[in-house]
Amino acid sequence: MIPARTLRHAAAFVFLGLITLPVACGSDDDEKASTSTGGAGGSDAGGTGGTGGGGATDAGDAACTFGEPQVKTCNLLDNDCPCGAKCSPLWTSESPPKVERACVALKGTKAKGEECTWGEDGIDDCDPGLMCFSSGPDAPRKCIALCEKTSQCASNEFCYDLTAFDTSPGKVLMGFCLAKCDPFNVAAACGAGQECSSFATTEGTKSLGCIKATGSAPEGTPCANAPEQCGQGLACFKSSWESVYRCRPFCDQAHSCPSGLACTPDSKWDFMACLPLPPDAGTDAGTDAATDAGTDATTDASLD
Repeated sequence: MIPARTLRHAAAFVFLGLITLPVACGSDDDEKASTSTGGAGGSDAGGTGGTGGGGATDAGDAACTFGEPQVKTCNLLDNDCPCGAKCSPLWTSESPPKVERACVALKGTKAKGEECTWGEDGIDDCDPGLMCFSSGPDAPRKCIALCEKTSQCASNEFCYDLTAFDTSPGKVLMGFCLAKCDPFNVAAACGAGQECSSFATTEGTKSLGCIKATGSAPEGTPCANAPEQCGQGLACFKSSWESVYRCRPFCDQAHSCPSGLACTPDSKWDFMACLPLPPDAGTDAGTDAATDAGTDATTDASLD
């Protein structure tokens, strides 16, 4: 079972800044600031003014200033950016698609779940370890938790892979925590106007999360170029033997598939989808049945 999760769909779901930046690790002054002007987070030993954590980026400290975003392999969860900055995902290329970690100016300390503001340069007013996220063009932006693996998220969440579409060598894995959902009980986890759809996790598997519902295309509609067009309860899939992605329904033991489709599991997915059987499945079944019938008839004749 193969999903169609294109950059177009991902970009419609995740709204990050797109900015072209030189790869840099910061100036000497930045490095000095990160080791000498830390806030209450302190060092590993627990003192004040050390090298670690969120204290080094206290937005209330007038001495902490930070300029243009700096692309570097910073720590999303244990913020190690210079004073006045935080580590965040940042779009640095649209073609080819690429999301990188960057130290960006810290403009606020809003908590998870609070509504937030976001700038075209990727700067928001969420606390370190969080990013300002919207599930669609008309949905409110809220602070959500960043992650590198699902175990860093709440028990009802998974770590959505922001770099799933990045095929460049040496990419640095990162994502954000997204609430799991049930396609047969969407309202239990998703907000009004949202649907349950499949997403790549940082573990290389697929899970179901909430996204703004925008499509109305019926089952069977080709969807490779616009997977978001599939209607409620459908997602864009194709079997390994198919050449065209189509809108297909989810299924489980309590929810059967339409005629001509089979409820198909996949070892890397935590859900099942209704997919057509291979073209030779019916032929094989018929051949097997005919062979069995012939064998039974021969056996019966010999017994007589």
